[in-house]
Amino acid sequence: MPKPRRLPQALPVEEGFAVSAGLALNIPRKRLDASDLVTTHHGIRVSARPLAPRDLDVSFVRARLESGTVLAEASGARCWGLPLPRWLEAEMLTHVAVAQPAHPPTGKLIRGYRLDPKRFVSTDFGDIPTLAPATLLAQLAARLTLVQAVMFADALRTSFEHYPGRSPLVPMHSLDELTSVARQWKGRPGAATFRAALELSRQGSESPKETQLRLLVVSAGFPEPVVQHKLFVPGYGKARIDLAYVREMVALEFEGEGHFKDAASARRDLARTEALQRAGWRVIRVTEADLKSPRLLFESIRRALAERKRRRP
Repeated sequence: MPKPRRLPQALPVEEGFAVSAGLALNIPRKRLDASDLVTTHHGIRVSARPLAPRDLDVSFVRARLESGTVLAEASGARCWGLPLPRWLEAEMLTHVAVAQPAHPPTGKLIRGYRLDPKRFVSTDFGDIPTLAPATLLAQLAARLTLVQAVMFADALRTSFEHYPGRSPLVPMHSLDELTSVARQWKGRPGAATFRAALELSRQGSESPKETQLRLLVVSAGFPEPVVQHKLFVPGYGKARIDLAYVREMVALEFEGEGHFKDAASARRDLARTEALQRAGWRVIRVTEADLKSPRLLFESIRRALAERKRRRP
């Protein structure tokens, strides 16, 4: 079978183009249906490859997005790299929104939303228009569990540039700003989850798993630990503890997959742990397995806190 003729550079085949744009360049319809191209949405083509949700979102933006229409809900969150449950990360739909009285586009793999102009707050991810991150949380809250909503809120409030997966372009949101958005969405689906998530949200979280660990510990009846406790450790210098019981000097450190794959990171963590232990801290290292089955973790925390309380003068 002969190789399909190369398409002109004017057609962005990696990100997506409209079939109408190809026809306008006098490209035969047969060529636009060739095996080196696949369809993301009706009338939109990209280079042939296994498609991911982001391919659908970006191709729609490049080929069909009209002025006043923005990526919304899960599509907007995926664009910013904000934490979503896996099923939403993998959802093969493009979510878009417009302000009333406009009507959103329609399609088999498109979910459109008409928002009250007071709730339609938009921004740009580079050159891609989306709802503002705080508005994305308000919109998504109806499809998130409380823990997932708290993870999302913590991601919006953190100042850590290396928050896993999150774009550094994400604007920081204060609790007051998020609370103001929650008031705007009062009475809408998910509004109660949004408000409850803000009550549980804390500033400074370094990862979604750290948020999950904090909520898990508190739900088990333990006191709430301090998030990202900063201290000076003799012989080591400045350090941070993921979650700390400062008075009892008990540290909870979450070990993500990167700790085991990156030898340099593992050495740094080991040196910090040893320095904390020399300084009198009891360090409890937590893994993904502990989050799924926390019985032994809870026993370790319970013993450590009880021991430190007995030793305290």
